Amino acid sequence: MQAESNRLQAETSREQTAAADRASARNREVATKDTTPRNLAYLYTAALFAVIGAEIYYGAHVQEINAVAARTLDTLLGVLIAMVLGTKEYYFGSSARQDESQKKVLDFAVSPGAVTTETGAPLKPPAEARDDLAKNWTK
Repeated sequence: MQAESNRLQAETSREQTAAADRASARNREVATKDTTPRNLAYLYTAALFAVIGAEIYYGAHVQEINAVAARTLDTLLGVLIAMVLGTKEYYFGSSARQDESQKKVLDFAVSPGAVTTETGAPLKPPAEARDDLAKNWTK
């Protein structure tokens, strides 16, 4: 139980540090009137839609695309998606995902050993789950 408590404290400290870092970066941008992060966000978003448009164009109008060009576009698409997501987290944080994760940890801490599904319903024992599956399969 002590190890779980230590792990939760370490995770909480790490998240507080990350939140403070995001806040200080945004405050620095406001204080220095630096438009670089905003301009990069616009650039990443525009480039993402340009690559998506290029892929749609090539898919609809070009009969055969060079394999190297296809891989390059796909790699560029992945990089741009990551950059746009990073920009979103810079400006808006990623608190929604963290709140959901924290709720799951808290639920487990309140009733250790209780295993639930994503909907929050208790997990059925294997025999009962097998019987339900057999009944539903024959319908």
